[in-house]
Amino acid sequence: MLDPGILHAGFYDKIQSKCFRAIYNNIYLPFKASAAYIELTKQLHQMYNRVTVDDFEYFEKLGEGGFGFVINCKKKSTGKHYAMKIQPKQGTLF
Repeated sequence: MLDPGILHAGFYDKIQSKCFRAIYNNIYLPFKASAAYIELTKQLHQMYNRVTVDDFEYFEKLGEGGFGFVINCKKKSTGKHYAMKIQPKQGTLF
């Protein structure tokens, strides 16, 4: 008969830790050092790291300066609020 005291909340913790360490060292680290990983990160960066003016909901103006103004806005996808500085392109050219 199986002893019910053997199966406790942390029964698989050591085995799980060894498996994760093995996966990390034998699969993830070699992949991270490969050219395929670098290419994948470039593709993901290009695909998901694009922000447009339509990604935000705009609220009140917070301030104004010599080169532009700052407004309170909220990113629609995350709901986080930001202070966005808007300045004309001509103000950044010398």
